[in-house]
Amino acid sequence: MSASFRRFLITRILLTIPMVLILITMVFVIMRILPGDPIRSQLGPKVSEEQANAIRERLGLNRPLIVQYVDFVADMVTFNFGNALTQGERPIRDELAERLPATMELAIPAMLFTACFGILGGAVAAKYRKRFLDYGLRLFSIAVYSMPVFFMGLLFQILFGVRIPLFPIAGRMDSLLLTTFQSPTNFYILDAILTRNWPALQSAILHLIMPAFTLGLVLCGPYIRLTRVNMIEMLQADFITAGRARGLPENRLIFKHALRTPSSPS
Repeated sequence: MSASFRRFLITRILLTIPMVLILITMVFVIMRILPGDPIRSQLGPKVSEEQANAIRERLGLNRPLIVQYVDFVADMVTFNFGNALTQGERPIRDELAERLPATMELAIPAMLFTACFGILGGAVAAKYRKRFLDYGLRLFSIAVYSMPVFFMGLLFQILFGVRIPLFPIAGRMDSLLLTTFQSPTNFYILDAILTRNWPALQSAILHLIMPAFTLGLVLCGPYIRLTRVNMIEMLQADFITAGRARGLPENRLIFKHALRTPSSPS
């Protein structure tokens, strides 16, 4: 790792601290300036004023704003998100622990699909610049990125879940399998592999294909355009022109340049 890249990486990591603090502050301010009473909106209009004040006293909502802000930041740093006002005041940390694995199971394959298809599509568009394939990929990237993800998901549900029933349209696993499936980590695919429950693994993958494909397809649009622009800039570099004159293939030149770039001096 070169010194310039190490300095860039350390700078970016240090900049995340004020960015997170600014984000936390914005969330705190927006939650306080929005109209309405969170106590009555969650517990209903039949809550008496004495009961509402008792809940505010217990939650610390009647203290000065600066004290609430300090406590809010301290709780965020220590990952103490408090308790939900509904569902028996269940700790929010437990809610996140239950739902975060499902989000990660969806995000990881979606991002892998986005990276692979976006980079490949951008490279192909750059190689066939100003040709039919380039125009088609650019139009495709604009179309998928401009379409709302929920609308695309509904279209895929109607097409591949109802008209052509290839994939399930809801849930993370078949309801019959869930009655006997044990998932201590809430990562269904990982737990199915560890317990060698192959029917559960197949069901979890089938339930994951369509939402992961939908999310990855929407996000691959910017990747195609970004990769295309950088590939065109790379193909117009001086060392590519010199290599072409010597009869060397472009992909070999780009690969060798990519290997040398991290160790080059700043």
